[in-house]
Amino acid sequence: MNIFTRLKTGLILMTLWFAAIQVIGQQDLLSLDVNVKVASTKGEKIFKTPSAVTIISKEQIENFNFSSISEALETVAGVYVTRTYLKRNLPTSRGILQDQYANKVLILINGIPSWNAVTGEGNLDRIGIHDVERIEVLKGPASVLYGTNAYSGAINIVLKSSDEMQMEAHMGYGSNASIQGGGNASGKAGDFSLFVAGNGGDVRQPAKLWQDGAKPQEEGIIDDHIASNNFTVHAGYQSHSLLINGFRVIESYLGVSPTFAAGANNDHIVQGTTANYTFDGAVTDKIGLRAGVTYDYGHRDLSRKKADDVRAKITGERINGFAVSNISLTDVISLDIGADYEQRTSMEYSNYDPIKDSITEENNMKDKSVSEYSVFGQLNLNMEKISAVAGARYTNNEFFGSNVSPRATVVYSFNETNSLKLLYGESFRAPSLFELYFETASKTVFGNTRLDPERSRSIEFAYLTSFSDFFIQALVYQGWYSDKIFRSNDSTLLLPDGTPNVNKRSVYDNGVEFTANGIELEVRYANPDILNAFLSFNYLLGNDEDKDADENYNFKYVPEQTLTLGLSKNFAERFNISGVLHYMGETEGPKEKIGAQQMINLNLSYRHKLNDLQVQHSFVVKNLLDENIEIPEYVNRKSSLNAIPYGTYRYLGYTLTVKI
Repeated sequence: MNIFTRLKTGLILMTLWFAAIQVIGQQDLLSLDVNVKVASTKGEKIFKTPSAVTIISKEQIENFNFSSISEALETVAGVYVTRTYLKRNLPTSRGILQDQYANKVLILINGIPSWNAVTGEGNLDRIGIHDVERIEVLKGPASVLYGTNAYSGAINIVLKSSDEMQMEAHMGYGSNASIQGGGNASGKAGDFSLFVAGNGGDVRQPAKLWQDGAKPQEEGIIDDHIASNNFTVHAGYQSHSLLINGFRVIESYLGVSPTFAAGANNDHIVQGTTANYTFDGAVTDKIGLRAGVTYDYGHRDLSRKKADDVRAKITGERINGFAVSNISLTDVISLDIGADYEQRTSMEYSNYDPIKDSITEENNMKDKSVSEYSVFGQLNLNMEKISAVAGARYTNNEFFGSNVSPRATVVYSFNETNSLKLLYGESFRAPSLFELYFETASKTVFGNTRLDPERSRSIEFAYLTSFSDFFIQALVYQGWYSDKIFRSNDSTLLLPDGTPNVNKRSVYDNGVEFTANGIELEVRYANPDILNAFLSFNYLLGNDEDKDADENYNFKYVPEQTLTLGLSKNFAERFNISGVLHYMGETEGPKEKIGAQQMINLNLSYRHKLNDLQVQHSFVVKNLLDENIEIPEYVNRKSSLNAIPYGTYRYLGYTLTVKI
């Protein structure tokens, strides 16, 4: 069955699914009145945000029965959640690939950045989807607000909150003995507010036959699964707030290289804890202050051998202090000024024997650290028709020196629901401690303390409008990406001791500049008499100026077109039927093309009351046609593989949700 036939089949199935249903009593998915936090120091309506932002609302999450934050993000134009053989659920923005570690899109919880101090990656599985009020997605550079790692975007996960006491519990069961459950509670009493949540689950896919990346003739069974546990507390009193989030994820992976000999099908453990205190309030009538301190601990443990008798553990911590002040100079002009200081420490990245519990290799990572400070300022103009932002962040890092990232935005508002935006921004990603210092005992891979930060810049033109039951956001952009960090075997590179790389070992290096042009279209429709729907379309055309000697380059492995269509209906005030179609255009693999692919998810929910309880039963079929979705194997350039499995096969599940 070719892709056009499959796509036609999927559209017909979804059309038949909805055709006979009459609807009343629909909820609005647009949520246009919310103040978006991710794009500015204080909340702005989406029509005035000084960046390109998409909101995934609580209503959208519930109506489409998204099972994870990753699944919700896949509905955003320009965002693609992928995997490599080493790591799962990697968010990418505008086609900038995450290599060994997911450190190019910043992940925030209620505006607080959280990521591993050693390797730089955040984790989407540290918050349960049932705990989310909304997800704010900023596409493009965001370093003026957030500094490093907001290289190609930022994702702000906003936790649920309520003025009245609310409680929710959920439990579910699915294919291959998958289980999940959890609950949350939120409320407010006077000046005190509290949100607490805990979740756990183990989602399993059917065992599949997989070909070894070094020995094509060797095949074995891969047991694809991801088990996660997390807890979150967010407490507030007047202008003070405390956030604590902890998580542990155990996931199958495909080895430190995609081979059984390197640990494929053994467990990869990721865990961490983030604690933050923030003061956010008024100092005077004209001056506001947001200041706080964050402690971020991250740990990973992964297998390096088939027998699982050699593992690696990666442990690090970040301590960050920040202060941002908003000063009203006149009725239409305000000034933001701020400063950050951060200390990142690699406590270890060592190989060990799990049986003897003894260290076998330190990898030159024990007690390594780097400090960084930055200051930023931006001037804001807010008139009836025109608003504008101009600012910059200056960063000083003890290794790469200084960096200046500017931004400038002009927004013209025809009225409250029609606006044009012209956006320019730059961002950077500081080399991680791993990229600076890592060194194998066998002298095969070396970090490089001479690295420059990765840099990106983009110019965008966007139009946003809302009329009748529609919301539309359309934009075009051009992006430039320079100094991308990768492993190189170039003999002219210098090793840490200053000698040339004559034996062509793998050394971290900066690449050349490459560019891309893109179109992003997002349409939302909410009509209580018809349906709720969304359409997200992305067209991306990137060049190959970063091509290496083996014909590898970033956009070789990125589809030019992606499309997501979602339809949802409530009827009889109790039933909800929804479906989501994902379409990914063809792309290259290292060896050959990977054809266009599609995936369809269908959901049926039934709501009723049981005394004072609100009860919902949800039935889901994910990947209805059981498509074998494949991802180009672009990381390991010596692998014999062309693609790796995305890890999503047909899945049937049931979830019971109870709200008080």
